[in-house]
Amino acid sequence: MTATWKKIAGASLLLLVANAEAFGQKTGAANRNAPKVSQTLTIGKETIKLDYTSITWGEGQWAKQLSDEATKAAAKANLNKAAEKEGLGSFETSVALTIGGQKVAAGAYKLRFTLDDNYKWQIVLAGDAASVTLPLDLKQVEDESKRLRVGLLAGEKDNTGEIHVAFGKQRCRIAVAPDAK
Repeated sequence: MTATWKKIAGASLLLLVANAEAFGQKTGAANRNAPKVSQTLTIGKETIKLDYTSITWGEGQWAKQLSDEATKAAAKANLNKAAEKEGLGSFETSVALTIGGQKVAAGAYKLRFTLDDNYKWQIVLAGDAASVTLPLDLKQVEDESKRLRVGLLAGEKDNTGEIHVAFGKQRCRIAVAPDAK
């Protein structure tokens, strides 16, 4: 690589790092007026509540940065750092649950979207005592969601629910069920 190209690459990386929070959780001008969504699912006498900000994820800038080998490691690190600093909302449950095969104790959690070591999206429910990581099995779809959409919905069977996640041209569903008492 020539000295000129090294300077250009270095400057580009510096700009990425300096502006990384622009595609972080709730930060950036694109999300200044992002709508906030509150949802509650009642199963029997128990409640599950999900509140979040429906962001644009930097209008797709994050996807470009994550698809570029030169910038993806720094982009992931900065996105996860921003998620740690300021998540997208909260999740509360009055009963212990199993969500996507993971045990979630009754309580209040911060809602964060992060990337794992393989650059796969996941939800982290960060509680005071413990955190639970919910991998997202995202599938490609035709229609595009310009904003993050998270739905807390009734499940197909009684006493169950689902969390639907959509952003870009990706979607998934995660099963939710109260743990047996």
